[in-house]
Amino acid sequence: MTTHTWFQTPDLYRVESRHPLMGEAVVVVRGVEALTYMEEVKQAVKIKVSEEFKEQMGLDFTHSLKLMAADRNSRSLGTEYVNGRPALHLQFNQAVSGKGDMVTHLWMDKDTWMPLVTELYKANHELVQRKVVRELRLNQGLPDELFSLVLPPDIKVQDNTKETLQPPEEITLQEVQKRLGKQPYVSVGSAHGGSYGTKHQWFKMPEGEGALITQYFVPGDPLPQLTVTQGNVAHANLPPQLPVISVTFYFAGVEIEGSYLELGMKPYKAVLAWAHADSYYTAGGDFDQEGLILAVSKLSLAESH
Repeated sequence: MTTHTWFQTPDLYRVESRHPLMGEAVVVVRGVEALTYMEEVKQAVKIKVSEEFKEQMGLDFTHSLKLMAADRNSRSLGTEYVNGRPALHLQFNQAVSGKGDMVTHLWMDKDTWMPLVTELYKANHELVQRKVVRELRLNQGLPDELFSLVLPPDIKVQDNTKETLQPPEEITLQEVQKRLGKQPYVSVGSAHGGSYGTKHQWFKMPEGEGALITQYFVPGDPLPQLTVTQGNVAHANLPPQLPVISVTFYFAGVEIEGSYLELGMKPYKAVLAWAHADSYYTAGGDFDQEGLILAVSKLSLAESH
């Protein structure tokens, strides 16, 4: 997957990416407003983002570095050259009980603090993700037009700027039950046996409603194996132009019909969306169709507190 990013300090950004299935996507950020356009599915959305959300998007490289160092041991491995540029090689270690350390290697440009190469490793030393900056150009005199996204005349922009989009908020299951007004569905065991590590976050949607995002990690893997989103309003946003298929499976003891989309790229190789008892659910993860349905079948109501 290839991404091109242009930025002009302090607050102009343009990001173009191409996904093998989703096609071309363009995001332009001007100050606190962001406009996203997905060409293949003919969808354009305008949102207002907080400074905290921009930081979590990875547009502030120094902030990203602080987040990475917050819960890991770090050390410098010296200066190396990446595509002819001097880069500080940093190693971050995160201990996993009984499995050793998950390791992240980062080569950071010494002039701009921009990450030039990032490698994520499992505790068993397997490389699971590698991001590389192929070309870095500075002070190019970028024109203003680059940060003004001109859409085709037949595209209608969905305006979601009434509220400012905030980053997901870390939350406990007890608080989730208060906000949802019901008990959420959670998983207690991985698809391959054993226990998951979990991370619960609350995301406030543009309509004012909130949704629970839960990531499930296999100990020793830095990427989530399963991510489940649930809330009182629909949130999946699977464009009908994509090859979505209907599947039947069991959830909460009843037969459900849902929508399945195969993306083919880790950590979200596939996505499954469905509704049940006035609630909406989305699950995505490092599974094929059978594995994802099995993981969803393991979801059950959290204990009441």
